[in-house]
Amino acid sequence: MGLAKYTGCDQKYYQKLHDEHPAFQNNNWMLTEIEALRLYGASTLIEIGCGNGKFLSAAANSFRLLTGIDWARAPAIDEVIRCNKNVTFIQSDLIAGFPPVEPADLLVSADFLEHLPTDSLLNCLRRYHDKASFHFHKIACYDDGHSHLSILEPVDWLEIFKSISNDYIVFSLEKRLGDRSKQVCCITNHNPYDGKNAIGRLNAIESSNSWKITAPYRKIVGKFRR
Repeated sequence: MGLAKYTGCDQKYYQKLHDEHPAFQNNNWMLTEIEALRLYGASTLIEIGCGNGKFLSAAANSFRLLTGIDWARAPAIDEVIRCNKNVTFIQSDLIAGFPPVEPADLLVSADFLEHLPTDSLLNCLRRYHDKASFHFHKIACYDDGHSHLSILEPVDWLEIFKSISNDYIVFSLEKRLGDRSKQVCCITNHNPYDGKNAIGRLNAIESSNSWKITAPYRKIVGKFRR
């Protein structure tokens, strides 16, 4: 496990990034996961660390109710809410606590958990676990040079999750922009993929210009493609 050297990553810091940084305004790691998330059969969804809201907007037709939570209010979030009547947004510090919302069927995050201080992870994850039946978390396992506070290997992330529930598994490992030094793990407490669905997930990742699948997953899916 490792704690990054960055300090000052508070609400004002992230608000400034969302207001001024093109990557925070345009990128959303959860967009490639919509097809996979439909397989959970969820009606209600909570996204923690929802950022620019692009996932909430794109997934609005796939879920009855969606709630995005972030401690920064991205410039685009008001338009997302205006255009999607089943989407709500709550500005809240998810380290200090969880806002008073009804538990959902599915709770998701992407490029969020690694921004939490390592000494807060266990308590935060316990709190998040109680807010949904199913969970799907996409986590960067590398130092981004400015804001990743918890730099852990996938096995370390899994150890923390399993201390909360033994149902959690690492079911995929990916590489950001094809860079093997930028590993991303996906952790869930329910794996909805059979062979057919695994092919759909691989196709979604390969069609993206941001992700490259790792060899072990490609090998597994390959046998279904033949």
